[in-house]
Amino acid sequence: MLTINRSVLIVKPRLPFLEWVNKACASDPPMILDDLTTEQSVYLIPEVDEGELELHVRRHYKTIFEHEMVSWVRNQTLWPNRLTFQMFEQWFQLEWGSEVFDLGKGAITQERLNV
Repeated sequence: MLTINRSVLIVKPRLPFLEWVNKACASDPPMILDDLTTEQSVYLIPEVDEGELELHVRRHYKTIFEHEMVSWVRNQTLWPNRLTFQMFEQWFQLEWGSEVFDLGKGAITQERLNV
């Protein structure tokens, strides 16, 4: 087992995000929060201690916000006009982990995603 030089940020949708998804998607029946949290997004971030976490999240919240939104609604005209840090905190619950262990074999690969 190896440890890698990253921390982890887990992003879980909250009720305001669910309400936006239901409005933008107009699914019938409407989705429930469990539908959105079955698979959670996990972001690797630089190794930070808990005291540094908010600074890092503030620096990257918009990228994370956009990724979470495009995962459910690709049509950006249906997105809110302005994505603020305060909105991000209202729409998502964050969990942080200080250590990341790699149990896989072989090299870790990367692929660039464009939002």
